[in-house]
This record gives sequence, C-alpha cells and structure tokens, in this order.
Amino acid sequence: MLRDEMFFTKQYPSQMDISFYEKCNQACDYCWTDKSGDSRLTLGQARRAVDIFLDLPVNEQTITFTTSEPLLCPAVYRGTVDYILKRARSKKVTVVTTTNGVLLSGELRDFIVERISDTFRLNISLDGMQKSHDSHRKCAGQRTASAFKLSWGHFSRLPKDKVRVIMTASPGESIDLKEDVDFILRNGFRKVDLFPR
Repeated sequence: MLRDEMFFTKQYPSQMDISFYEKCNQACDYCWTDKSGDSRLTLGQARRAVDIFLDLPVNEQTITFTTSEPLLCPAVYRGTVDYILKRARSKKVTVVTTTNGVLLSGELRDFIVERISDTFRLNISLDGMQKSHDSHRKCAGQRTASAFKLSWGHFSRLPKDKVRVIMTASPGESIDLKEDVDFILRNGFRKVDLFPR
C-alpha cells in the first residue's frame, strides 16, 4: 500500500518486515523466499523505512527481521535495531529477529542477547534433532555441510528461556516429531512455534 493511499483510506499497517539482503546462507528446500537477486538495503534506507512506519498513527507496532538471513548484513542490522529502539521510546514497538543461527556468534550474539526484552525478541530456526534439521536445511555453497552443526553451538549459548524456537515440520519427519520437540525442550528452550511444511 502506498503511503498516500494509507492516509486516504486511514488503514495503517501495524507490522513491517525488513529484509536487508536478497541472499541467505542456507538453501532450505521449503523456503519460499526468492534469493536470486543481489540487492542490499543500506542503513539510510532502513532508517527511512523505520521513520515512515513509526510515524504512522498506530499505537502498537511490530518490526520483524525474518526474510532471508538478517545477520548477513551485521552493521546495517545493528544500526537499524538500535535506531528502532531509540525511536520507539515514545510508543509500543516490538522488534523480532528470526535467524538460522549460523552467524549468531561473538559480538553479534552479545549485541542481540544484551537487547532481549519484552520489546526485543529473538526467534531461532531449529527443526529438532540433527537428522530432522539437516534433512531440509542445506548450507548455501556447502551442500554437504551440516546446517545443524553450524548453528547448534551458537544456539546452545543463548538464554534459552528468552528465545523462541521456530520449528518447521515436514511430512517425512512427522514420525520423529515428538522426539524433535522433546530434544528442543530437553535442551532448555521453552517457547516453540511449530509450522507445517
């Protein structure tokens, strides 16, 4: 919806998804995102989009980073998150990041963990045990590498009670679904959203 149309109809969106890059570091066979482009969003463009969105007369808003892999552009991601949190002090805004976890280490992990709160949430993509996780999640450019092994070490260092697991269940793995959910819960995660493939 164009901005002029929004003001004419007085229908305002309450959620915005920001995608920094058309690429991803995984090639999941169930992903619907078109990763054929090579466009990147600059920090200036992201801030402008945030300004337009937060200036709308909406009391509660959500900004998500879910499309492709937001951590592929760490400087733009960090700058945008801090800009949103600074701008959002005068209204209720929730920021949600969803990541496959491959890049969730070191300073970037610390940056995210320090900000987790009621207004800043972290979702991780985890389909259960290694067998289930790796059956559809492939590493872009490294088709034989284990996506689970690349992510699990980073996931295990998170404050699990504050992180939501986004789990995609495929019909072929439904026989292992109970074991996959048990694995996630046994490892300390308490919030699991299950999506069918």
